Amino acid sequence: MESEKSTNEVALESTVTYLEGLPTGTSTKSAIDNIAGWEQKLREGNKPEWNTIADELTTLKQLLTSGTMEGKQISKSLIRLGELTQQTATSAESNIADDLKKLGSWLIKIGNAI
Repeated sequence: MESEKSTNEVALESTVTYLEGLPTGTSTKSAIDNIAGWEQKLREGNKPEWNTIADELTTLKQLLTSGTMEGKQISKSLIRLGELTQQTATSAESNIADDLKKLGSWLIKIGNAI
């Protein structure tokens, strides 16, 4: 019998799908809400590597809410998030490792496109 997916697995898949749909009119508020949700999930996990990603999410959220929309800084933050996510994928459980790698790739791709 196939086990049910965890809330985090479902959220990860949703985030990858969300990124794959960009840039089709995604609002800044929607992006900030997604970032805030992941920031909270990662901090609740209480793992050092997750806290590092959560810290970078905080940075990205601050950049997006500042109103200045500093493209170069946002780009750097997204690329850093992608790299951290891919690093985490190497030690992740097999059921989420591929999605983490895909998420990391998308973050880097979006960061480089800015």
